[in-house]
Amino acid sequence: DSIGESIENDRIKLQGDMKAFGREFVSKFNSWHKDDAAKIWTFGCAPYGKPNILVDQTKGVDYLDKIRASICQGFIQVTSG
Repeated sequence: DSIGESIENDRIKLQGDMKAFGREFVSKFNSWHKDDAAKIWTFGCAPYGKPNILVDQTKGVDYLDKIRASICQGFIQVTSG
């Protein structure tokens, strides 16, 4: 399956330890690096935007953890159609 199909069919779910998730994700989709997979913040909103992925690719950004929830909520709203 492709990444999009796996997300749509709930074969991939964001839960638990993100490092462990990253390793599992990379074992299924070897085109991803484990560090990138561990920085997945959220998937898009069902039904049409679910296969979209928001990944933190920032380096050295202060206080990003303070606004993470707002960024994820905005991403989900945008992908909801």
